[in-house]
Amino acid sequence: MRRLRQLSGTDLAWLGGQGVLFLLAFVLVPRADGGPGRVDVPGSRAAGTTVFVLGAVLGLASFVALGRQLVPQPTPIEGGELVDRGPYGVVRHPIYTAVLLMIVGGLSRTPSATGAAVALASAAFFDRKSAHEERLLVAAYPQYGDYAERVRWKLLPGVR
Repeated sequence: MRRLRQLSGTDLAWLGGQGVLFLLAFVLVPRADGGPGRVDVPGSRAAGTTVFVLGAVLGLASFVALGRQLVPQPTPIEGGELVDRGPYGVVRHPIYTAVLLMIVGGLSRTPSATGAAVALASAAFFDRKSAHEERLLVAAYPQYGDYAERVRWKLLPGVR
């Protein structure tokens, strides 16, 4: 719990924004059966569930690779180490990738304009959050620049 007491105002803002997205993506839009702009797409439940499960598996693998470094805030823990193994050898922010897969998968089970807007907002949010986090990682780990050159993709393979 000691690490949670050290959250900065910026950390809290990022976590609060993430909480709002999670509430929309995992509670409100699904409860509204997709919400406004719902469209019927055959096979969307199966496809969405598959993408969601892939995200969950990637998230679990990322948690295991990160180990004790896993914290909810973007600010790295004091005395931590740069993790570049497992999913972190493919993309620099695989937990955010996993969350995005879970959001897109969950929302695509009942496709709607509302769900698409929440998914796009989530992608933009995690792109900005990862950019903020990278500035903190560069300051915390001198070797982060070399890591970022080696693992070129931030969130998705093939997308810088």
